[in-house]
Amino acid sequence: MPVTFVRKTVNFGTRNPRGNENQINFFTEHTFGRRITKAETVLNGFRLRFTNSDHHLETLQMDTDAIIDDVNRGTVTARIQVMLADKNADDPFNGWATVIIFVEYE
Repeated sequence: MPVTFVRKTVNFGTRNPRGNENQINFFTEHTFGRRITKAETVLNGFRLRFTNSDHHLETLQMDTDAIIDDVNRGTVTARIQVMLADKNADDPFNGWATVIIFVEYE
């Protein structure tokens, strides 16, 4: 089966302004326009930064996975899970992440 891919960038506006978010999900979608049989995502790059001051980093976590929304049209959503926290996870941050969505098609 042939494989194709697309690169997508998601910008995160300032998140966690009230200090109550731990892991945050972001989504981006792409339609390949052909019937697909498999989909996978990989993290291509990212930038995260606290917006209110300098912090000692305790947790930096980022993960991505593929959700096939429509097999026949080839619509895939990439979910990006992000956590950036110091000792008490109460600080706002912003940034971006780039993912690559790979699909196998018929």
